[in-house]
Amino acid sequence: MDKKIFKLKNLVFNQIFKSVYWIIINLGNPVKYSLHVLCNLRICHKDRIILCTSDEFLTKDAMSKPEERYEELNKEGYIFDPDSLLIQNMETANQLLKNKRVKKVKLTKWKDLILYFEGDIQLHCIIDTLEKDFEYYRILEFEPFMSLEDDDEKSNHIVVCNDNGTPKIE
Repeated sequence: MDKKIFKLKNLVFNQIFKSVYWIIINLGNPVKYSLHVLCNLRICHKDRIILCTSDEFLTKDAMSKPEERYEELNKEGYIFDPDSLLIQNMETANQLLKNKRVKKVKLTKWKDLILYFEGDIQLHCIIDTLEKDFEYYRILEFEPFMSLEDDDEKSNHIVVCNDNGTPKIE
């Protein structure tokens, strides 16, 4: 199962965006694989951190948001803040990673995933909670396969989740 993760090598970055609670990173042009992340995500360029998932809780000028902002967003029906530092930094990451190829894929024994891109850019999916059965990230392959059991198209994907403190791949 671990070997499927290494298929990300040599794919070109396509796009990063936020969808409800997930951060989605698409790879390949057209998209071949999609990395859906719920755990901590960090993108670094050389010695600088470009994006962290906790940026969602900051204003675009990197200041803590006042409580009133959360109340306002809730009233307006927003699930996430379109004016957060995270959204701004995703735009930066999209520009920085455009057409950059994954040079190396590293999976640690704790199932942290690190993608090394051209241009000295790294993407880190970091396991950050021990919540029971928590799904840290999943990788979906965009080339569906046919199930022999029910002839339905199903997505071919792997899930990295918590199994009583031991991250595992399903």
